[in-house]
Amino acid sequence: MWFHSTGPSGLVPGDRLRAVIYDRDDKIVRQFEQIRGACIDEGYVDFFNSPRCRPAQFTMPIVDIAPDGTQTVLIAHVPPEAPHLIQPVFKEWVERHGITFVAPLSDSTSAP
Repeated sequence: MWFHSTGPSGLVPGDRLRAVIYDRDDKIVRQFEQIRGACIDEGYVDFFNSPRCRPAQFTMPIVDIAPDGTQTVLIAHVPPEAPHLIQPVFKEWVERHGITFVAPLSDSTSAP
């Protein structure tokens, strides 16, 4: 598995979340990706750059992309302030596609 990007503030910076599972021949098996969805606010722009100007807003769904390009929506929209919604879905996705998810050990679970 390879993280191409973990988002704008992630450890692997990029414009959106993108993780890919490769097989032994470096062919893509599955993709877990945040894509730009439907427009929910068209925004506003004027010539004078007034305070009413704002960028367009889009839904940002998380999808599973199969090798044939078929997309399955896993989360309909992940607001920027709620990235914690992704972790349980990501764990399930990784386990479903043949890789065991191993959480890092904390000090409380390590042997004395």
